[in-house]
Amino acid sequence: MLIASFLALDLVSAHSQLQGRLSTLADIVGQNSTAALNFDDRDAAMEVLAAFRAEAPVVSACLYGQDAKLFCRI
Repeated sequence: MLIASFLALDLVSAHSQLQGRLSTLADIVGQNSTAALNFDDRDAAMEVLAAFRAEAPVVSACLYGQDAKLFCRI
C-alpha cells in the first residue's frame, strides 16, 4: 500500500512538472511567434517551433493565424 502511494505521488508530481514546463515553453513560443505571424514569415515560425524538438514528450507543434487556419507545423 505504501509503495502504491509513493508511485501515485510520483506520477502526480511528474505530471505537474511536465505541465509547468510545457506551459512555460508555450508562453515563450507565443511571445516569439508574434512577429512571424504578423509578417507572414513561415521560416521564422518554423524556427520558433523548433524549440519543441528538444522536448521528448512533444509529438507535434503548430501555429494558427488569427483566421484560425494552420500557419505552420512541425
